[in-house]
Amino acid sequence: MVPSWRLALGWLVLHATAVHSFMRRNAPAPNLLDPRTARRPPLLLQLGEPQEEVEPLTYAIVKFCNPRREKGAECVSVRALVDTGSSDCELRERYVSQLKLSPVGTSEYETAAGATVETTYRAEIWYEGRCCMALLTSTPDWRFADGVDEDDEMTDEAILGHDALANMGLIVDCAAQQLLLKPPPR
Repeated sequence: MVPSWRLALGWLVLHATAVHSFMRRNAPAPNLLDPRTARRPPLLLQLGEPQEEVEPLTYAIVKFCNPRREKGAECVSVRALVDTGSSDCELRERYVSQLKLSPVGTSEYETAAGATVETTYRAEIWYEGRCCMALLTSTPDWRFADGVDEDDEMTDEAILGHDALANMGLIVDCAAQQLLLKPPPR
């Protein structure tokens, strides 16, 4: 004969499993307007054969200025890719020339193709009333031309690296694809 406590425990486990199964089947749909419960489907390149998933990217409208500009001198507002994997910023060559940024040194980068040395410039970067000084490199204009080899092609006018984000007190909300103010320390 099976002890009664074992029967009760078995019934309790069976009941809990049934309730859990029922709840999963009848759970309300996630609120798509609430970023805590919304689930974003992965973006696919095309229908048909399985393709590599494309992650959503975060962009921000950023203003670059020459720190030595005269009063009233213009700045350049561009749509910048937010790249937390990059420490420095990049700006298209035509804007570096337009802002009359002066070289302040060089940076050496290790890439898959080998070491690269690039001229660096210092610029003021503004986002939503926040400002920082940051180093940036210039992206050659030829990389934006039609017919450029896919490995050299560039489509982003600017790249905003993690050093500038940290200096402005910003963090990236990847799910919402936006920049947020960093919360104060506790």
